[in-house]
Amino acid sequence: MRRPSLLAVVARAITLWTEAALLVLGVYAGVVAVLMAATTVATGVGIISNANRVMAHSGWLKRLAGVVMIVAGVGQLYLSLIVY
Repeated sequence: MRRPSLLAVVARAITLWTEAALLVLGVYAGVVAVLMAATTVATGVGIISNANRVMAHSGWLKRLAGVVMIVAGVGQLYLSLIVY
């Protein structure tokens, strides 16, 4: 079973002394913040520069998103009914 990474980082930090725990949590929070900001900027730049090209394929992209949702749902059903 996979645990969320935040839970794992917090659990590990609890076993450390106070300064090390604060450092671990601070580094985790900083890395997550930088990755979120980078993703936001990249998405914004991508939307501005490729908006017309993407909109030309919007129908195909909607169908692709629907297929992905169906496959994900079937995968979740398989995991919940067969594996667990």
